Amino acid sequence: MLKNLPLPPSINNLYATYKGHRIKSVEGKVFDKKIQYYKLKHMLLLEEISLYLKDKCIKVDRYFVFHKSRVFCKNGDIKKLDVTNYVKSLDDGLSILLGIDDRYFKSGVCELMWCEHKTNEQVIVDLNQFMVKEYRGII
Repeated sequence: MLKNLPLPPSINNLYATYKGHRIKSVEGKVFDKKIQYYKLKHMLLLEEISLYLKDKCIKVDRYFVFHKSRVFCKNGDIKKLDVTNYVKSLDDGLSILLGIDDRYFKSGVCELMWCEHKTNEQVIVDLNQFMVKEYRGII
């Protein structure tokens, strides 16, 4: 399990257009730097996970922990926040961290969580070998 991963940018904010060209946004570049820092800080753990899961399909459970102000309105209603917009950016970051192409990633749980303090915003990822099962439909 990987904890304290930086929150990725939404896919809507990953790129910007400059003079007719799509370039990575400032938010995307900041996320890339945070991923590189995380990789340096947790190198031994990441290498161990990578060796164990290399060349295997990987079930990726993702838990996005946002500050409560990003999840709830002041009146207590839930805001429109689609966490699936963050999955692609996160998977690209995980691919860099593990040195494993994200084509091996299979979607598991993708949940939105909230926290009281902004400093606790993070992504928690659980990685397991994905077991392919046969489909036997009901006829």
